[in-house]
Amino acid sequence: MKKLCEKNKKLVLAASAVSLGMLAGGVALMNHGYIASAESAFPGDGTIQVLDGTSLKLNGGGGLRFIVKMNAAAKNYIKDNDANDEVKLVVRVGAVKYFGEKWLDCEVDEEKLYRVDGDEAWYANVCLTNVLEQNRKLDYTARAYIYSGKTEAKVSVYNENARGNFYDVATAALLDTKQEYTQQILSLENYSWLGADETFPLYIDSLDLYNGLVTKINEGADFSKKYVAVRSNVDVKNGTALNEGKQLPENNYKLSLVTFKDGEKELGSVMVKNGSAATFETPADRTDGDDKLVFEKWVTENGGDAEADLSAISGDVVVYAKFRRVFANAITAFDTADIVYGKTPVFTATAKYGEAAITFAKEKDGEYKAWDKLENHNVGTYYVKASVAATSGYSAAEATKSFEVKKATNNKIANFTMASIIHCNDTPAPSATATHGNVEYQYSKSASDGFVSSFKNAQYPGVGNFTYYVKAVVKETDNYTGAESEVKSFRFEHKFVDGVCSLGGTAHTQNGINYKIINDNEACIASYDGNHSTEVYPLAVYTTEDGKTYNVTSVKNACAWNGNTTKIVLPESVTAFGGLSFSSATKLEYISMTGVKILTTSNNFLDCTKLTTVIVNKDFLLNDQQFKNRTEGYDHKDAKGIVYVNGTAEESTYSCTVGYENLNNVLNGTVYYKGDSSKCGQWNYGKNGEILSSEYTNHEWDKNGKCSHGTCGAYNTAGISYTYDSTLKTYYVSGCATNVQEAIVLPAYNDGTNGEKAVTYVAKNVFAGLNITKLILPESVTTLKGGIALNCYNLQYVSMIGVTELNDGGANNNFLNCAKLETVIVNKALQVEAQQFKLADSSVTKVGAKMYVFGAEKDSTIKIEYTHTDLGAINDLLSADQIYYYSETQKAGCWHYDDNGNAELWA
Repeated sequence: MKKLCEKNKKLVLAASAVSLGMLAGGVALMNHGYIASAESAFPGDGTIQVLDGTSLKLNGGGGLRFIVKMNAAAKNYIKDNDANDEVKLVVRVGAVKYFGEKWLDCEVDEEKLYRVDGDEAWYANVCLTNVLEQNRKLDYTARAYIYSGKTEAKVSVYNENARGNFYDVATAALLDTKQEYTQQILSLENYSWLGADETFPLYIDSLDLYNGLVTKINEGADFSKKYVAVRSNVDVKNGTALNEGKQLPENNYKLSLVTFKDGEKELGSVMVKNGSAATFETPADRTDGDDKLVFEKWVTENGGDAEADLSAISGDVVVYAKFRRVFANAITAFDTADIVYGKTPVFTATAKYGEAAITFAKEKDGEYKAWDKLENHNVGTYYVKASVAATSGYSAAEATKSFEVKKATNNKIANFTMASIIHCNDTPAPSATATHGNVEYQYSKSASDGFVSSFKNAQYPGVGNFTYYVKAVVKETDNYTGAESEVKSFRFEHKFVDGVCSLGGTAHTQNGINYKIINDNEACIASYDGNHSTEVYPLAVYTTEDGKTYNVTSVKNACAWNGNTTKIVLPESVTAFGGLSFSSATKLEYISMTGVKILTTSNNFLDCTKLTTVIVNKDFLLNDQQFKNRTEGYDHKDAKGIVYVNGTAEESTYSCTVGYENLNNVLNGTVYYKGDSSKCGQWNYGKNGEILSSEYTNHEWDKNGKCSHGTCGAYNTAGISYTYDSTLKTYYVSGCATNVQEAIVLPAYNDGTNGEKAVTYVAKNVFAGLNITKLILPESVTTLKGGIALNCYNLQYVSMIGVTELNDGGANNNFLNCAKLETVIVNKALQVEAQQFKLADSSVTKVGAKMYVFGAEKDSTIKIEYTHTDLGAINDLLSADQIYYYSETQKAGCWHYDDNGNAELWA
């Protein structure tokens, strides 16, 4: 708050003044045409100055008063010695902040110069009146000029203290305790704005003003409706106390000064009502070298980091601007290269700070996106941008380069598949992938030409099984070269049953097969022509155009076949051939004739030299010349014809009584029987009707009696039967054919239902009374159920190295009357307490068996009870002096296995 100087205080109500009117909205610039001049007649002892401070004008609407003081010499120069009235006193008034640019010049009326009692000086008053609301808080100043004519004769020294604002001066005058203007000011309409609201409250920024306010209140002045703003740094506790019953206006509050600094430099300050937030213009960013300093926050200490709380000001405070350093960023490395169409660009960039993101655009100034977000990746020029987004610690950075997507020349078809067979109710469904582009498929009847895009347009006319060809193709574009796959063949087939296919919901038959009616009920196959199919599927029942039906039972003599026929599948209704029935089908490879059991004609397949597959009835009898190759120099060893019997080996009676090497030399003598195609000598149809068979016709047995060919896994049962014991979950020997001489029991068996399991015992009387000479039990067999070889008079050789106990009287007589026993190979721990090796038939003479213990004597615990107290001799086929122990090396009194696997004493 600006204070009134003593002179101004005394002259606050002086009437002698010159008034200046303020233009609305600001300070007006006035120029009276005065000219500054170095020449002046102003007396050397003359003085003139503008006094400190300002005073308040109370009359005439009020205003702000400046006082000019001069001595008598100056006054005389202006007035008394100016006969021609050429000398003028001009006071220039203006806002301090604009004083050098804008002002108001006021010429003082010489008749209003005045003196104050007791003072030799002369004075002139200049009043600033009609101060607009927006200018009430604006500081004004003044300076005195003396002109002679238009020549500047004297200018007062600029007095920095000659300043004040209407608002502060009015407040000071109102609360002045030394002069009593309070009631007058309060009563004037022109000063009703003072203290009327928070825009112009009674602003108390010193203890003197506060004391003045309290004093006025104590003296009875009515400030109750005034707004009073007290600076928070005014120590009101040490000020004048309010009298009893007196109080400050209800609308009194405190103001605090918030000063904002940048280091030691003051940026400005704001006065804030306590409890309110302080705001200030954000300091501008600035640079430090390449880096940028960005305002971050206001802090409580210069150089500190604790953020100042400006949300609810409670006292004067100084806060400091803290700037955050934002490092200048740049892309320091950016590696790019041209790519080939279909490839994804893998570019890298390095930034001084942060990770660079890579984005792409088709136009340099276009929208940059991830590569996979672009509309396409066609051949052409592209732009790549490496960019780092700005963060609080560093600035953004980016760099842009161009690169080319070039035409791909490495197009290739891969993973090309096509089902080898499709049926008439299917459509081809090839599949392939290409390095570039969309794969299309083309079809043809030929592997080399004639390819079209529609399978329908590539098909043969008529109904039949055909071979077609397909290839995968990619057409060339601006982006890539074309590509073409290898050609694949596939079969388009019907599923004919007795010559009729019902796939697709409508029964249909093969065209081109001609039938001849034989009698009222039968017809024969007469010829095949008019169809491109190399496969023929004749009907079992022929229906004429008028609807009459005939059973097709034979093939006509010298039947005429299309020269390209390779496969004929006859219905089972065909049981006879007329002779030379297929001799014209010189390319025939496959014949199915499952209805034919015997032929009464010959040479039906004469010179069908390409035959490889002949499917016959399970009871077919080949008793004449049928499959003859008459080619000169032909050797039967080159024959490829194989017979596939439509029945198992067990149920079939198929035979060839005339041999293969001469009369039927197209056949090589190999015969397969229907069954499990993974087994030796067996065949069956595959899922597409193709013939599946093992590559082996005969078994090859390993040491455990199991076929070692591929996945055959058949067991050499050699007339011995095995049964599954569901309790023990093992197999046992349950029977033996009567013609078996050497009974060799398998160590494991698989009945096809219960899986492969060990064979662990022999059932009672299995071999009893048979003419076996040799019995080999594997180590897996540990139990004999009694009488297993009872009365086997010819049994000479027994091996049972898995049996360790024969003590059960209920399972005795396992080798009763085996008088010819010579060799018995036993476990080293065998215990025999029951009657097992007994000769009860007095009509025969025992040979005397040697017992071969499978183990060293030192390891053996063998014990044989030869006689019984009550029964007498119970194991007299054995002898205690005929026991020998096993040795891998030659040793007297010991034994080993010879090259044939039989027990033999060392010499």
